[in-house]
Amino acid sequence: MDTRTADLIGPIEMVVARDTWRAIAGASLGPYASAMSIAWLREHRPEVHKRTARFSLVQDFITQRLTGTPALDHPNASRTLLFDVRSRGWCPELMAAVGVGEDQLAPALPSGTCVGAICEAAAAELGLRPGTAVSLGGHDQTCAGIGAGVVKAGSMLLSCGTAWVLLASVDRPSVAVGDGGVQVYCHAAPDRWALLTAHAGGNVFAWCRDVLYGGANTGYEEIGAEAAHRPLPQRVDTDDGYTSGLQLLALHRLHRIPPQLENLHAVESGVPTIFGCVGFVFRVVR
Repeated sequence: MDTRTADLIGPIEMVVARDTWRAIAGASLGPYASAMSIAWLREHRPEVHKRTARFSLVQDFITQRLTGTPALDHPNASRTLLFDVRSRGWCPELMAAVGVGEDQLAPALPSGTCVGAICEAAAAELGLRPGTAVSLGGHDQTCAGIGAGVVKAGSMLLSCGTAWVLLASVDRPSVAVGDGGVQVYCHAAPDRWALLTAHAGGNVFAWCRDVLYGGANTGYEEIGAEAAHRPLPQRVDTDDGYTSGLQLLALHRLHRIPPQLENLHAVESGVPTIFGCVGFVFRVVR
């Protein structure tokens, strides 16, 4: 991710305080956010910033090319950090802080909204039937959550890959003031919000090595040899429909479980143990 914008975060937070930004957008400013990319253009490429008619994400750019109408889904609009996750609309205060007007952003609509029909030129180029409906999707993790059934408030998804992402579905956008490594944003499911925290998969493995095996002096080959002989916990169906057994939460860089996650079904009391999960970590990350 592009971190060139990092030195601009401090000055912008002098205009809109960090806690205010988090309370509105669901997360503190980070160098990856679209909001910071716009701020960087204003600071370092003012001529480009001044001439720009619209700042587009991939999603609304493609939607416009397909239908002639730009539109952006609520989950991806949330990820810009210019979106009020409670009212589900662009926030004038945050937009002014980075130098963008609402007329320079695509209209934000709920996931699943039909934007329109594909235009004849796009249909011919893509080999699709003219008039095919084009509907909005969502951020990848929220769409994965729908596919995995993580819609009911309190349900959770652990997505293991290049990034280890923990996503929870909630029925209200509760935002704790301060940094906890958790972003609150709009779910692709109606009337739901998502809590998300993510870390690089390799960092999870490195954390296990450092905490459980004495750090860099232990080779990954040694850990792997032990993991190969460690049985994995079995999935167990519980009365409330959730499973227990293997519990691995990608919260290894936090000092405590964020308050937003304390009452969710996948979290047991106290800090979740990872001692029984080393084999699982190695097998997945590897």
